[in-house]
Amino acid sequence: YIEYSSDVLGVAIVGVLKNIYAIGIGICEGLNYGSNIKGYIAMQSIQEMIGLVQKLGGRAETVLGASGFGDFVATGFSHHSKNHILGKEMAQTGKFTSVSEGYSSLPQFLKKIDYQAKDYPVLHMLRLVLIEKRRASDAMREVL
Repeated sequence: YIEYSSDVLGVAIVGVLKNIYAIGIGICEGLNYGSNIKGYIAMQSIQEMIGLVQKLGGRAETVLGASGFGDFVATGFSHHSKNHILGKEMAQTGKFTSVSEGYSSLPQFLKKIDYQAKDYPVLHMLRLVLIEKRRASDAMREVL
């Protein structure tokens, strides 16, 4: 499926964000959370992505299109996705066996924005787990 957008900046930003946030779905999987919590984390992730894309000059509707929501679902919920696998491994063991696009992008993305943890609870949880190496179950409690 191909979808065209004149929001080139928004597509580029959400292309990075969907990989970062997909790790959160993998963390849910690794913590054996059910569909309700995965759904909540997915919904919160989309809301945060909308805010971040708008903050950086893109359009909200871009996040809800194929390059945003569509790719986020495909990446976040796929057991073959490197981002999903990394999140699951971090939740289960506190380590990961291979790097993913989301993991590599997170530190640089945090530097690019005026990062405020209270504004982005899922992004904050991902920072705690992936950068500060906190236990996923402890970091996830802050979101839930």
